[in-house]
Amino acid sequence: MRKRDFEAYHARYRDTITAIARKLAGTDDDLVADLEQEGVIALWKLNPARATKNRDAWIRQAIKFRMVDYLRKNDPRMYESLDTRLACGDQLEQDEVGELILRTSRHPSRAIEETDYESLDENVE
Repeated sequence: MRKRDFEAYHARYRDTITAIARKLAGTDDDLVADLEQEGVIALWKLNPARATKNRDAWIRQAIKFRMVDYLRKNDPRMYESLDTRLACGDQLEQDEVGELILRTSRHPSRAIEETDYESLDENVE
């Protein structure tokens, strides 16, 4: 991509890059900054002419995939299955309001809230 084209695309997708980075990193500002850099690199390396149908969606997905690849490379356990995490010693606990929290044995200070799960007391069919 030429510099002039990149500047135009960067101006257009700057907020998108930040939004995707924030969604993937949550409140970790350092990780957000790292992901934003990965998003800008992805944008720089893109050839938008390769998009066959929806160029905007293609660019957004390419940016997101680059960020997810960065996360997988730097913290692969974020993408492990729940069964794998439990087999490695992580524990699933219920807090006082009934939400489940996954406590990791590898980093005791880090708790990941899993809101996709219902109460532990419910029967799953």
